[in-house]
Amino acid sequence: MDPKPNSRYGHTAAWDGESKSMYILAGRFLSMFYSDLWAFSILDSKWKQLTALVSPARAHHTTILDTAQRNLLVFGGELNSQVHGDLLRFSLADAEAQWIKSSAPGPAPRSQHTAVWAADTQVMLVFAGWNGQQYIDDLHRYDSWADRWTELPMSGGWPAARGGHAASWDPTSQRMMIVGGTQNMSNSLSYSSALLTYSLLTGAWKEEGLQATIEGPTGRTGHAIIWDSDQRGLLLFGGYNASYLQQTWRYAMSHSTSARTISCQLGRACHLNFTDVSGVLMAKRFCTDTDMLGTEPVQTFEGVATLLFLEPGHHRLCWCDTNCSQPGDFQVALSFLTVQGPYLGQSAQCQLGATCTVDAWRGMGLSINDSVVMQSHCVDGDYASFHDLHHINKITISFDRANGWHNLHLGFLNPQTILPQDVQLCWCPASSPCTSTWDFLVVALSLQISCPPGQYDDGAGSACMACPANYFCSGGTALQSCPHASMSQAGSSSLLSCRHAQHSPRLALGAHIKQAERVGATSLSSCACVPGFVNEEGYFKPSAGDDECSQCGDGTYSNHTGATQPCLCAAGYGFDDTSGAPLKSPQKQPPHQPWIAAAVQALLRKAACAENARRAFFAQAKARSLRAQGTQLRVLQTDCLCTPGYSWREDNCGTCPPGRYKPTLANELTCSLQCPTNALSSYAATSLSACYCTAGYFAEVDSAGALARCASCAALPHLQCPGGFEGPSGEHKLPVSRAGYFQTGITTAVKCSVVAANGLSARLGGNICAEGDSNDLNTACVGKYRNGCDEGSTGKLCGECPAGWGRNGFQQPCQPCAAGAALPLILSILVDVGTKVATC
Repeated sequence: MDPKPNSRYGHTAAWDGESKSMYILAGRFLSMFYSDLWAFSILDSKWKQLTALVSPARAHHTTILDTAQRNLLVFGGELNSQVHGDLLRFSLADAEAQWIKSSAPGPAPRSQHTAVWAADTQVMLVFAGWNGQQYIDDLHRYDSWADRWTELPMSGGWPAARGGHAASWDPTSQRMMIVGGTQNMSNSLSYSSALLTYSLLTGAWKEEGLQATIEGPTGRTGHAIIWDSDQRGLLLFGGYNASYLQQTWRYAMSHSTSARTISCQLGRACHLNFTDVSGVLMAKRFCTDTDMLGTEPVQTFEGVATLLFLEPGHHRLCWCDTNCSQPGDFQVALSFLTVQGPYLGQSAQCQLGATCTVDAWRGMGLSINDSVVMQSHCVDGDYASFHDLHHINKITISFDRANGWHNLHLGFLNPQTILPQDVQLCWCPASSPCTSTWDFLVVALSLQISCPPGQYDDGAGSACMACPANYFCSGGTALQSCPHASMSQAGSSSLLSCRHAQHSPRLALGAHIKQAERVGATSLSSCACVPGFVNEEGYFKPSAGDDECSQCGDGTYSNHTGATQPCLCAAGYGFDDTSGAPLKSPQKQPPHQPWIAAAVQALLRKAACAENARRAFFAQAKARSLRAQGTQLRVLQTDCLCTPGYSWREDNCGTCPPGRYKPTLANELTCSLQCPTNALSSYAATSLSACYCTAGYFAEVDSAGALARCASCAALPHLQCPGGFEGPSGEHKLPVSRAGYFQTGITTAVKCSVVAANGLSARLGGNICAEGDSNDLNTACVGKYRNGCDEGSTGKLCGECPAGWGRNGFQQPCQPCAAGAALPLILSILVDVGTKVATC
């Protein structure tokens, strides 16, 4: 049997016209989330699974196809209750492609959003969605050429926050259409039936109206729409609004004038073709902006603009008739203006005597057939410099499909023909002849050509020279002197090449490694390695001298390089006072031992534990041995210090009381550090991590995960705060929902009237799951916040029937299916594709 995908929902699909295949990605089936990618070819009607898996798994994400680069672009989604905000790229043109995550800062994480692809401008629009806590209403544009996100400015008529809506794209009018969804208007949730359009040209929203006598679709979520470009109609099918819907609707869109798009190239005359328009034009990102691109309005002569030097990207030509002195006077969007060419401000560095390749060269509308040459300055029009540099190295261009950028290949930079200097790589599009310097006026990239390591140059026009003796040169123009009383050979490239002036090959890098043992030393024999150099973990060296480092014995350790102190007792070991050898503890140590005794005679032995403390006071963990205050080998009780969690009490160490802790090994009279207000700790606490919030409060932690404060649950009537820790994990217990409520966030819960067979709420509260009693009561614990659902209920808001159970009608309790019956799975809440709230 041919392979095929498992049953699922919440997945996405994209069509690739070149391979005549439909690609589907991820999705879920009940609590199982998928990460697989499948292709269905209409040429042989077979499925094929691709080996690349998306990570993490997800559902309710979006997938579109970048038709220019044949890349799948996947954004957002959710895994259980965790929403994603990553943008992933997958090349369909690369047989061995893997998913690549964009590093560009992007929108907030979300699921149940929509995304459309505008092929003419090669941008993706992402609108609204669910952020894990609430519905949102922001709109973002992703430019695939630049790998850059832009949040689009809000304007009048902006739609309400929503999720579970559907979207499509009209390439003629350059408008995004959205229909329906679960919307939040004035903190009231409802199903939307509206059809709204967003014009990418004007940046304005509009609600499309129906004639009063014509019936339209009711509000819904989880439906699908598609745009019929030939007939200019919008087709809608299905959805959910307290029951599953199976109607098919068609909306005939009114006639719309095609949005005009003008494409121009940097450094070229721009043909605007506005012979029927009077007035003045200005290039702006959006016509509502208060600033313009460039330094002055676009100057035209018989419809042809002068040479264009603007930031590459998708802009607007904005029109003004009279009184056009300020950028704010140009408010009318006349057309798109796509400026093609390399992005500004790119730079790189290459070294002479090596092959030079510049990765990640970006721009709008670049091609591997474009021409790039090396010149002193692109705008000089200096034919001599063009001739000299252009013919030295032929620069080729390649395209990296996986990453969506171009690479420049300059070849070998021969130091016999090229001097170290700062140059510019100059660009000419493939549509131009590219035969003179005037064709290469646009800077593709600023390139610093430097000397290789071991060489330097002393100024403009100078060739690379070998680094002189007694200096080292790391490359470029830097010429650095060796340390005092050391020397190097000509051509040295690093500080390590500098050697002692009279004796080699021993290194002489100053007090970092060796030091003279007396003033006025004249030879290397007077130098000795300072303590701690150079040894590895498991070795130590307490004194100056050129002798080797000593290795730690059995039962001891040193956990860092450069150790100067004797090795420490390993866990479960102490040192015998008579033999000096490590002695293994004969039994498991008590959980709280208030004393740690250790003595060190600095240069004679490693450490010693008191003979009379051999059993009771072994070191319990690493790094707990100390020097005694004297050099006597015998250790008295007065030499011992209170361990962390204990303070000095007259002649003994006492435990820190609840709510206080002590992290130090010292005879402090009190445990001075206190847990935050409304927090306690166990006896003998050693750190803030032992503090936990009391019942009625919940933990708020800082960026490092440490307890910052205990917040009150008094303002959260639908939640209860048990306080304390989560079992052996040591994590703070979060608030849990009360019976009848479904927790959707740390401090949020939604009331639901989904009932069980006994007529009571199917939502039992989160405490039953937090206490681990769910199995005894046949309770399902659902989602990130472990919501407890009564027997026969599961899923979001406890509104789904588990396997073997079903409902006879809307909002009816789930009941066990009869033997052999196959009742359909009926939800009393909105399907997961569309919403997070119940109909109750």
